[in-house]
Amino acid sequence: MSRTTAGAVGSPETYRVIEDVWSRSSFATVRRHVRKANQKGITVHEGHAERELAEFYGLHLKTTKKHGMPAQTYRYFQNFWQLLPRDCDVRLLLARRDGRAVAASLFVGFGDCVQYVYGASEPSALPLGANYLVIWEAIRLACARGYRRFTLGKTSRENQGLLRFKRWWGADEIPLTYYYHPAVDGTTSSAYTERSLKYHIVTGLWRALPAPVTDRVGGLLYGHLA
Repeated sequence: MSRTTAGAVGSPETYRVIEDVWSRSSFATVRRHVRKANQKGITVHEGHAERELAEFYGLHLKTTKKHGMPAQTYRYFQNFWQLLPRDCDVRLLLARRDGRAVAASLFVGFGDCVQYVYGASEPSALPLGANYLVIWEAIRLACARGYRRFTLGKTSRENQGLLRFKRWWGADEIPLTYYYHPAVDGTTSSAYTERSLKYHIVTGLWRALPAPVTDRVGGLLYGHLA
């Protein structure tokens, strides 16, 4: 079991819970990637400073552009960072290699559940298992703090790669139904799916635009395209 820690300290019972989660059969692929990240010298720590939020945002811009999607503004994440902790348990975890942030994720705890909200990474860090290590450390922290559930968020049924990634964590798939009023024949309609020509045209154009353009106007378009 990985002993890289994000600061969780718990009772013997806590560690028994963590060991039980770690040893689940569905975690076979997860364990391999977490061990790889440790072998590559990647470490994870919890971020508390504004500069660490800025590091996350830099990775977020790269990740959204890679997927052809607009990014929220930095102000959005500042508000997220400053306002939500009044009612929720907001955690930022960053993975570093040689002192440089290569992956980061935001998690929110409320009630008995921790929600994986945003994840970002350097494209070059994906083969190193950095994203796996970040999520695993979030699960360890959740166990240490007494949470009972950990959710990985919504995923399009057409995104088989992401669905497979979440299945490796032993996630249960629960269908979500959306209703729109008034009905909109646009990016929220069933015609705009990850397999549609419209989707591929929009995301392809976005990936082709220079970063200064996408970074500046992403926040304005986010509500319409994401």
